[in-house]
Amino acid sequence: MKRKTRSILSLFFLSSIFLLSVCFWVIEMDNYLDFNHVITFSWMSTSLVCIPLIFTFPIYWFILECIYEEKIAIKKMEKLMPFFKYLCVFSLFLSISLSLGYVSVLKNKGYISCPGIPSGWMPGTATKYAFSGDLCRK
Repeated sequence: MKRKTRSILSLFFLSSIFLLSVCFWVIEMDNYLDFNHVITFSWMSTSLVCIPLIFTFPIYWFILECIYEEKIAIKKMEKLMPFFKYLCVFSLFLSISLSLGYVSVLKNKGYISCPGIPSGWMPGTATKYAFSGDLCRK
């Protein structure tokens, strides 16, 4: 009983993180796709799409642990391990391609990269893009 309670609580916690990361990612992508005059783009925001993909494995584990005995759950998970490895690699490539693709779209739309570090960001985490140098200074 203690194991099932732990599994249910873990499942609730991981599912909450899963749903929150999906919501944050959708909101962030919606902001990016508005194409305002000034955009502060962070490669980390596109990697939010990786969190739900990677969390599918532990969520599935806790579902199996609630339904089956531990040995049966382990056998079922062993079959999915190669799939999970490919899912992790896919999410990494997805994140990188989304970041590079979005920066390319910004350049094609006429945005320029502003010099310096955007206010409130650590070096290397974000870049500010604007239509003109005047907007960069605001």
